[in-house]
Amino acid sequence: MHTDLTQRGYQNVAWGTSYVQTVTFDENGPVAHVLLLYGQSVDPASPHYADQLPLYSQKIWPVLPFSEADIKAEPNFSTIKLSQRGLASGRRVCYSPSPAAM
Repeated sequence: MHTDLTQRGYQNVAWGTSYVQTVTFDENGPVAHVLLLYGQSVDPASPHYADQLPLYSQKIWPVLPFSEADIKAEPNFSTIKLSQRGLASGRRVCYSPSPAAM
């Protein structure tokens, strides 16, 4: 940020990202809507750079899966076994919600 918070908000914001989440509860447990603005990566070369900006501009908040059944029902679901070697390789995992979760 270039300035402190003023009565008119922040001025001349150079960059930044925000994790925004709302949580309510229904009979099945928590219902979490979430956005990571602007995207899941700060690297402009990454396919996840600004990948959630279209959702934000359309006021679409993906719903995070909560139950084990919901998690396994996600079309992009996969299991990755992490090890010290895997962590040392720098491999990263990004969550990309399915359109049905939005």
